[in-house]
Amino acid sequence: MKYTFLIMTLCYSLLSFAGFLRSRQTINSDAPAYCELHDNEASQVVKIPMVPNYFFKTDPSGRYIYYTNSNMENYVFDTETNENRRIEGDSDGVPSFDGEIFTTLRRGNRTWTVGVANMENGLPSENIQFEESIAGSYQTVGTRQSNGQWPFVYFDDVSHEVKLRYLERDEQTNAPRFTTEERNFGTTLGQNLRLPMMSPDGTKISVLNTEINKTQIYDITSATPQLVTTLPFPTGKASFSYDSSNLTFHLNSFEQASMDEFNYPPGFNSDSEVRNVYVYNLSSGDYTQVTNSTNERSYFPIFIQNDKVAYIRNSNANEYSIEIVDVNNTKQVSLNNISCERRISLESDLQSLFDVWKGICTDLPGDTQGGENFSMLTLDPNNCRTMLAENNMNHLLGVCDSIEEAQHVNSVVRDSEPGSDLSGAQLLTQRCTMCHTNRDFFQENAAKAAEFIRQGVMPPGNPLEEDEKATLANYIQSLIE
Repeated sequence: MKYTFLIMTLCYSLLSFAGFLRSRQTINSDAPAYCELHDNEASQVVKIPMVPNYFFKTDPSGRYIYYTNSNMENYVFDTETNENRRIEGDSDGVPSFDGEIFTTLRRGNRTWTVGVANMENGLPSENIQFEESIAGSYQTVGTRQSNGQWPFVYFDDVSHEVKLRYLERDEQTNAPRFTTEERNFGTTLGQNLRLPMMSPDGTKISVLNTEINKTQIYDITSATPQLVTTLPFPTGKASFSYDSSNLTFHLNSFEQASMDEFNYPPGFNSDSEVRNVYVYNLSSGDYTQVTNSTNERSYFPIFIQNDKVAYIRNSNANEYSIEIVDVNNTKQVSLNNISCERRISLESDLQSLFDVWKGICTDLPGDTQGGENFSMLTLDPNNCRTMLAENNMNHLLGVCDSIEEAQHVNSVVRDSEPGSDLSGAQLLTQRCTMCHTNRDFFQENAAKAAEFIRQGVMPPGNPLEEDEKATLANYIQSLIE
């Protein structure tokens, strides 16, 4: 288990920060060329006319942006015509992933009421019907299913539980309405779940588990939801890609230690708070750092289809915009690709490398709050070697090799095709013994190892298919039976 806990600890320390100043803002003007860090440039920047408050969404094409202003009024902004139109509702204008149904919230005394309407050409109809019996927030609407219904996940403001309802169109009026069917995930998963977000196909949900303070992903296709994975940190509100294969989210960090410095958007304290955007691949377990900033805030990201991520950017000049990044053009890194022997000292090696880089390349005052190591993984490996060689730090050269391995995200290959009929013993050999060379390890830690395999925590490289998880976990448990 040593490697598992190392990976989880390392992921937390590397990823639970919201970034490092963009290289052009942080690095001294006279710094050597090897100081440069990779930064992803936005392919599109949209200046919306008002300050966005809390969440925003787009239609499937990305043309229409639905947002709430600081006065709690809903607007839709047309990025082609620059028209900014007031629409009904006080917060969270959320279209279905297929762009057919629009939902929004109306503020009550103590709860929010959900309203629904049809959509046409990216715009909701003017006749939004509010369902007084549904008091909730943080809603997501999936695509229309084969039975003609749209899955609808939300947080019930009264019972404080995550629930699943369904929308359908009335046969006579064609207006969307809620069916009577309901699933209460509070009953099966407990009442510690917050920030529910559903995948477009309605098969998965992402939630913040406040009991363990980590974000979890569940498969909800069966009567009892199955845990897909637990991320090693708590994220902000997440969003699935349209093919449900990736999850994007922001992470918070504070440059000052006091939690009193934290403010909810749009009232940030620009001297203390930073947020950055990431993408997590559910199949590979790889992370992509979409933004790399240390003094600005990028937050509430969403996917536009499968390859673009949009997010709100708040600069230190207190300017707001919506930026769009093509994820295919971003630099991905994978801790899973780093060889086992290098993982043991990776956390301390990256910290040492950062200290060298910071002293040579920047004039940053004081200490950061951890996670700055992650920015080193975007350093060019050859620049890393040059910097260490020129400053007589050759004992750290191994970390440059780790960086090179991490940047080769396509180097992890499966030894067999997904769904292949491998026995538990074969899976153990091919998926686990690359790190755990002593098989006695699994017999001594069988119960915990089996649990981590079912949760998707192990193995950190070469992810398993669902049938492989069950086969391998059952085999390991049989070692002590």
